[in-house]
Parts: sequence; structure tokens; C-alpha cells
Amino acid sequence: ENVSGLQIAWRWNTGERGMPASPGQLAARPGSFQASPVVIGDTMYVSTGFAAVAALNAATGKPLWTFDPEIWRAGQPSNGTGLVHRGVATWASRSERRIFINARWKLIALDATTGKPIPSFGVNGEVDLTATLRRPVNKLQYTNTSPPIVYGNLVVVGNGVGDRIRYRNDPPGDVQAFDARTGKRVWSFHTVPDSG
Repeated sequence: ENVSGLQIAWRWNTGERGMPASPGQLAARPGSFQASPVVIGDTMYVSTGFAAVAALNAATGKPLWTFDPEIWRAGQPSNGTGLVHRGVATWASRSERRIFINARWKLIALDATTGKPIPSFGVNGEVDLTATLRRPVNKLQYTNTSPPIVYGNLVVVGNGVGDRIRYRNDPPGDVQAFDARTGKRVWSFHTVPDSG
């Protein structure tokens, strides 16, 4: 009944723009803004097309912190649609809250209060999602658009497998689970069975 009276409370702009090719920089562009924000208390966590993360005051839209993993530096992903990211995941213990983002071939753990990478997770807050795959892959062909899933103390990630574009030795569509505290891989599921 109140839809006709709804008004915009605030707007927040990512400020992202296409990166032209230049010496040492491959061209990259943001795709559609497709993120679903996560709101906890009075803070909204949202990711951008370039997989940057922002913590915003949910009442005013004022940025509290931002983190940019700079995945655009590797250039355009192999999917041909521009860089797209759809959100973050969160995990909490009694003493801390973490924000997880899977950006291209990286799984990153951020302190929810400061937006800084958590040094004890993986290597300086980051896990290379291609490091423990069953075969070597080209990292530039590995990508993630959907946010991780947190279940208990596990962070579960997939891999964005192209629908129409194929490359020799494409990364497998394995689903992997990592310890939310340490970043150590706990298990992997092969969506296409391997020999044995």
C-alpha cells in the first residue's frame, strides 16, 4: 500500500569506468551493476563490477571504507561481458566479522570494520583459487561473478564457466571449500568427474 509514496533516500556511485589499454595495462571495462547488497545492523556491504567492496552507512549511503583488489589490472575477463560481480559473503565468530569476496582467481578476506585484508587468511588475506586445481590453468580464464557461500566455518566458491566461449585447457568448474579462518582448502568437488 505504500509503494506510491516511496522516495529515494540516497544514491551511491561506484565511479568505475573503462580502463583503456596502455603500456602495462590491458583494456578492461565494468559490466552491468548486478550486486545484491548485504546489510548487517546499520552497515551495507556491496561489491562493484570491478569487484571492489564498499561498506556504506545504510541510513545515509556515506562510505565507511572501500577496498579495491584491482582485478582490472589483468584486463578483460574471457567471458566477453565486462567485469561483473554480484556481491559479498560474511562470516562471524564471537570476536570478529569477515567479508569475503571472490575476485577473478582470488578469494579475499576483509576485516568488516576496517576493510583491510586479514593477514592470517591465506597469504596476506588472499587465496589463489587456481593453486590447488587438478591441472594448471591460465588465471586470466578463471573468473567469478557470484559471491561465495558461507556455511559454518567454510567459504564455498565455484568458477564462472563460459557458456559460449571455450579455450584450450579451460579451468574446470570445480567447487571448492576453504576454512574461513585460515584460507586452507578443505575440499573440492569435480562437477565433471575426473579419471578415478
